[in-house]
Parts: sequence; C-alpha cells; structure tokens
Amino acid sequence: MSEEKKDGLIEIGKNEKINKDILENIPDMLAYSEKGPETEIAIEKMDESAGSMMNEKLSLGGIVAAGQQRQASEKREKEIEKILEKGLDEVYLAMPEAKRVEFRLAGEKTLHKINDLIEKGRASMKTIIDLIRSWLSLVPGVNKFFLEQEAKIKADEIMNINKQHYAK
Repeated sequence: MSEEKKDGLIEIGKNEKINKDILENIPDMLAYSEKGPETEIAIEKMDESAGSMMNEKLSLGGIVAAGQQRQASEKREKEIEKILEKGLDEVYLAMPEAKRVEFRLAGEKTLHKINDLIEKGRASMKTIIDLIRSWLSLVPGVNKFFLEQEAKIKADEIMNINKQHYAK
C-alpha cells in the first residue's frame, strides 16, 4: 500500500507522497494541536501536466474543529443525562422490566433531542419542558403535579447548560 522512499517520504497514493514523520504524528497533531484550525501538513503531489513534484497543504483545521465540537457535544450530553436521571432512581427501580426498557429508550431519545436543540440554538424552555413531560409521563401512576414540577426543574437546569454553551 504505502512504500517508504529514501528521501524520507512515503507514497500514499498515485503520485502522492507525505513525510513519514508527519504521517506518524497526525494523531498527536489532532489531539494536541495548539494552533487549532491553522494546523496543516504538506503533501508532495506529482503535477502530471508539468511532470514535476509540487507541494500541497492539507489543512487539519476542519478535522480538529469537528473533533472539538464532538467532544463539547458529548460533554454537554453527559451533563443533560445527569440532570434527567437525578431523583428518579426509586421510580425507575419500581417499574416492571418491560417498562424500564421503554422508559430508558425514551429517555435516551429525549436526551438526544434536547442536545440537538441546544447545539442548533433552538432550545426553548417550553420545548424542553414538553420533551421531559412526555418522557416522564411514561412512569406508571405518576402524579400530574409531580410530573409538571420535575419537568420544570429539569428544564431549568438544562437551560443553564444552554446558557453556558452560548456564553463561550
């Protein structure tokens, strides 16, 4: 597949070469890049029309930015998950097994919807309350007032995460 050349370059494709040291350090560059979006690596590419080698720069900025965005989304999702599950241990354990599975799956779906709303900047208190209320209504025999109160408390805490997300 790739073959090392005596000049320290590795062939990565037809008429494309990359420095061996750079190729080996790409994972480190992605993980520990201090330059962020400006990170680039040079690739030598054969210019077939001129028959000579030319240097081309490959920007890792998009890859680094996407990785950082994904990490932020995962962190926010864990925070939202903690809020949603807070105080529901006894309720969850009291449910029959089939209802637990349904409740857990609906909770995960709610979690992803809320995180997506925050990420897209479309999160509103009403929307989040509605999503949480719909999810909590799956609890058998739940008191309507408890459901409303829990939905509002959880939505308020989630909106604080939303404010933190946009304060950055």
